[in-house]
Amino acid sequence: RTAISPSEDPEDDIKAVKIFEYVKGAKITGKAKSGKEVTLSAEIETNQGRKFIYKKSAEITKDGNFEFVVPYSTFGEEGRLPGQTQFAVFAQPYKLKIGNKEIEINVSEEDILEGKQIKVSG
Repeated sequence: RTAISPSEDPEDDIKAVKIFEYVKGAKITGKAKSGKEVTLSAEIETNQGRKFIYKKSAEITKDGNFEFVVPYSTFGEEGRLPGQTQFAVFAQPYKLKIGNKEIEINVSEEDILEGKQIKVSG
């Protein structure tokens, strides 16, 4: 069993993996110069009030393209779609870092559920 626990009480375990629901995920795509590091991160808060950093990195293709698929919307309670989603995880805007440049990206619940593409320029 893999868990991270802030206390000795097994009831306080924070599981290493959490599954809420299957979603297509929004695709964040863009172009960058080869050789630059591209990372994406967001602070996430669970329904238990626990916070963690969601972070991914991507390789830039020979054509200069990159892509991230993200599972969390950034609009909180007001972003819920009645009858379609029952999420209990809230994300701050994603921070896309290309080299020294940082871009904030908001992603809607509709983007997540329908697998929509969000193009950014870097």
